[in-house]
Amino acid sequence: MKKVVLVIFMLFSIFGNSQNQSIINKMTESKSIADIKDVADAIVLNSKDKYDFYKIVRRSPRSDENYQYIIYTKEGMSEVEKKELSSNNCANCIIVKFSEWQKGENADLEIKGELIYDFKEVTGKYLDLVGFWTNTFYPLNSKEQVLDGYNLREYRVNKELKFNFRKNETTWTMSRGY
Repeated sequence: MKKVVLVIFMLFSIFGNSQNQSIINKMTESKSIADIKDVADAIVLNSKDKYDFYKIVRRSPRSDENYQYIIYTKEGMSEVEKKELSSNNCANCIIVKFSEWQKGENADLEIKGELIYDFKEVTGKYLDLVGFWTNTFYPLNSKEQVLDGYNLREYRVNKELKFNFRKNETTWTMSRGY
């Protein structure tokens, strides 16, 4: 009987503390708009407030940079309010940003490469982002523990890649770091 209890405890310890690896994989390297929308949907589904999908926008601030912005607006916003949104200051929306690049591309060898999307960042209210953060990276910790514990605001995937959750002046940002 003791062995059965020990085995059950060990299995719970292993699987009960596991991160959401599927979402983490999609955050680190996705091959489709559907995959990055899955990540954005997971963020919004874990938010305190209710948001509706609005649109996906591709922007190129420089010729060598491309980003996909997945925009969600607070539930019940009118079309007029949605059109007046600013990506720089959006108190009534969640904007999830992904970078876009060509994996394996080599212009000199005329190799096109494969289109890849990487999670870049999302900014919003603490209570709208912390649910995703804890469910994805720290499932055994509460929103209060994350707020009080600086070490719970960084999740390292490997030596080179990590995700950060940091406080700005009035908002919080979840971002990819190196």
